[in-house]
Amino acid sequence: MKVWIFAWCLGFPKGMAGTSRVANYARGLLERNVEVEVYCLRPSEAPGTAPANLNVSGEWEGVRFRYLCGTTQSSFSRMQRYMTALKGIMAARSLAGVSNFECPDAILLYKHDTVLYSLLAYYLSKCHNAVLVGETTEEIYIDLKNQVLKKVAQMSFVKGTARCYDGMVVISEWLRRRLAREIGDQFPITKIPIIVDTERFATETMPFAGALRTVGYCGNFRRLEEGMAVLNVFERATRGLPNCRLKLMGVGPPQNMEALKTRAQEVKPGGEVCFVGLVPPEELPKALGTCDVLILPRADGVFSRAGMPNKLGEYLATGRPTVVSSTGEIGCYLRDGHDAYLVPPGHEDVFADRLRYALTHPAEASVIGRMGCETCKRWFDVKPNIMKLLEFINAIRKTKPGKFVEG
Repeated sequence: MKVWIFAWCLGFPKGMAGTSRVANYARGLLERNVEVEVYCLRPSEAPGTAPANLNVSGEWEGVRFRYLCGTTQSSFSRMQRYMTALKGIMAARSLAGVSNFECPDAILLYKHDTVLYSLLAYYLSKCHNAVLVGETTEEIYIDLKNQVLKKVAQMSFVKGTARCYDGMVVISEWLRRRLAREIGDQFPITKIPIIVDTERFATETMPFAGALRTVGYCGNFRRLEEGMAVLNVFERATRGLPNCRLKLMGVGPPQNMEALKTRAQEVKPGGEVCFVGLVPPEELPKALGTCDVLILPRADGVFSRAGMPNKLGEYLATGRPTVVSSTGEIGCYLRDGHDAYLVPPGHEDVFADRLRYALTHPAEASVIGRMGCETCKRWFDVKPNIMKLLEFINAIRKTKPGKFVEG
């Protein structure tokens, strides 16, 4: 079997949550002897920034990838951005002419927010008689009241382009129910939760082994309030505790990073705050594994009810104790005091208390961390979830005329 993965809004192979999910799809499929190619339709790097992704094509851990737009770096010029996007569209359209030997059995479009890219994927699937599967994320349902264009895109999907797809993948039950209500109960939808290669994140480093108590957070600082919440709970939790350090892994808009660094100066007297930046995927297991406790404070809202943070799976896979807000479906997979420390959303004081407890009770926290790893293997490991994806694709494939290839 051959699968093409298209993404229009993320970097590959280096990036944050969306990149991690696509990379796990690609690696997992490759392990099942499925040929995989990842195509990026637009540049991933903001103009004027040091790019994390330099190569416009190549191979990463056996997965072939290509930026169809011809560059990883976006431009300050609006006209240049339009021309780059057009180049990506034309290059994607040219894939319709590949030989039968090279054509895909399935196409997966990660995030279908843009009508044009949905129609493009539909065109390619028809040219090659391939199954077309879309991944719906929470992004399309966030800020609908405040963003007219997003509302238009969401309505266009529900009323029109959703019918272009043969099936949909979602990450949560909230999304599955919402799509079933909007598109119809008979439309094929499968839920694949956060996925992580648990073997990659296994680490031999013992927590609480050093002189420092290290608290870790990894994420995208696009949402300033979550970064501020991390600093707030760290400040409260470590008040009076010696030798504490907060390690912040990730990047965000320059104005957000500046605001966080200003707030970190206020925290510093009580504990050291280190801004690590974007951690390459091959270094992330070690970066997380050298932390004593990992934290994930999340606010309640559509984004947290409809979504699931991929970094939670990576946290748990390290075997480190995790303190996390119980938003969305997190409480369906984890139990407080058993495999994680769960905190009601919006209660920074309670979160700080749980973090302080984990830091001051290392033996108990280590047991909870190990149980979290076992829970991760049960629900989030890439192998069973990729099997579920292949079964979903093949079930749809059997209903389509023409070729059918077992995965």
